[in-house]
Order: sequence, then structure tokens, then C-alpha cells
Amino acid sequence: MMLRLMMCVLAMGMSLVVMTDVWASDNAHQRLAEVQKQKKQALELRQRLESKLGRLGREMRELDQKLAVASMALHEVELKHRGLSEEVKQLQQRQLQLQQEIGRLRALMLEEASAAWKRAGHYSAWQMWLGGTDIRDIPHRRYLLHRVMRAQQDDRLRLQGMLTELEQTEEQLRERQHELARVLEQRRKAEREVREQREAKASLMRRLRRDVEAQKARVAML
Repeated sequence: MMLRLMMCVLAMGMSLVVMTDVWASDNAHQRLAEVQKQKKQALELRQRLESKLGRLGREMRELDQKLAVASMALHEVELKHRGLSEEVKQLQQRQLQLQQEIGRLRALMLEEASAAWKRAGHYSAWQMWLGGTDIRDIPHRRYLLHRVMRAQQDDRLRLQGMLTELEQTEEQLRERQHELARVLEQRRKAEREVREQREAKASLMRRLRRDVEAQKARVAML
């Protein structure tokens, strides 16, 4: 009886040892499985992060290229705009100079013609033309104009030359102003393109920082 009791106690002790070993083994397997799972998750997170960073990096390079192209285009159109602006400014100055010179020469010729015709007791056709009156309204206009023009031949040629130059200058000015308006629109478009590319790059940088921080936080939680 005593022997059987001792045998039972011994068997129970051995069973407890075996069960403890089994539990310990199961816990070790679970911990190992959990560690392996965490490693796998960390690897997957890292791979996803690397993939996303690679994609964002490619987008960043594309944006850098677009920004470089847009900046170069803006620089070129700015140079063109600056050159045209200076050309228009010079033409406007020449236009004003010619207008002033023509005004002074006309006034001088009008004064000379008026004095000459007053002394002769006649009214000047050339004076009328210089004053803005249509020469066709004056009797004997060709004869009178011929006499006055002979007396002021040099001034007349100079005046005609300045009038021709003024007409050419004004035509060039109109062309350059039209071209300047077109280039100004190109410049505004180039400025918008550069601004949009810079904003897109800044937005991508913010996304990149957020993604990196989020992935770091996930990895730290594993």
C-alpha cells in the first residue's frame, strides 16, 4: 500500500516535470514565433518604406528636372523682356526727341516764312502748310510753295528727313510694343510654371517627411 502511494507520488512529480517542460517549450516556441513575426513585419515595413521612398525619390527627380527647365525658360524670357523693354524705351526717347525737333524746326520755318511774306506783302502758302492748313485751299499754291521751298530748301529736306524717321520710329515702336506684350505674357506663364513646380516640390517634401516619420513610429512599436 505504502509502495503504491509512493509510486503514485513519484509518477505525479514526473508528470509535473514533463508538463512544466512542455509549457516551457511551448512558451519558447510562442516567443520565437512572435519574434519571427515581428521581424517579418519590420522587414515588410522597411521594404514598403524603401519602395515608397524610391517612388517619391523618382518623383522628386522629375520635379527637379521640370523646375530646372521652367527656371531656364523663365531666365531666357526675362532676358528677352529686358532687352525689348530697353529697346522700347530708346524708341520712345527718340520719338519724343524727333517730335520736339520737328516742332522747333517747323516753328522756325514758320517764323521765317511769315517774316518774308510780310515784307513782300503776300500771304505764305508754306506758312499755311507749316501751320497745319491744307495747301490745296490756297490760290496759286504751287507757285507760292515753290518760291518758299527754294528759300528754305535745306530746312525742308531736314524736316522731311525727320518726319520720315519719325514715321519709321513709330512703326518700330508699335512692333516692339506688340512683341513686348507677347513676351510679357510668356514671362507670366513661365513664372506660373516655376511657382507651380516649386509648390509641387515642397508638397512632395512634406509627404516624404510624414511618411518617414510614420514608418519609423510603426517600426518602433514592433
